[in-house]
Amino acid sequence: MNIFNEAPVTRSVSVSAEFTAVVSDRVPFFSQAVQFDAAPNSSLISFIACANAEEISGASKKGFSLVFDKNIKSDTYQVGDANFPFNTVDYFETAALPGLITSLQYKPKSGSFSVKSIESSESKLHYTLSYDFKGVNARNEELKIVGKATLIVLLRPL
Repeated sequence: MNIFNEAPVTRSVSVSAEFTAVVSDRVPFFSQAVQFDAAPNSSLISFIACANAEEISGASKKGFSLVFDKNIKSDTYQVGDANFPFNTVDYFETAALPGLITSLQYKPKSGSFSVKSIESSESKLHYTLSYDFKGVNARNEELKIVGKATLIVLLRPL
């Protein structure tokens, strides 16, 4: 899945990433199944991590979605502040019934995200994040989400 418009492929991308979290009323979240994407005409990048992808029905998944500027600065950011650097942050869960798949997205309502920007170059992107936030879905249901992510992307010309 490409969340940005398609662009010509000019480089290979290798992703080495991991998300972990403790989510209220859920088993611990862990995923190294992480997809990277980059906007062709801006510095926005995205990471989507998915767990339970091997689940038997293939429809009961959970994950994280992040979109931010690749030149993000190392700092601790508060949800709701004017300088909050994430265009998108979602913890999501999908559920399946026969013939129907539903999805709930929990968006941060309060909390903090700490970012360490280790490298942002033409050949490598490397960040570590820690997060502690309360997420709320469209039904006004809340989850407490505490965790961390290591995001490494190696970019090589073709």
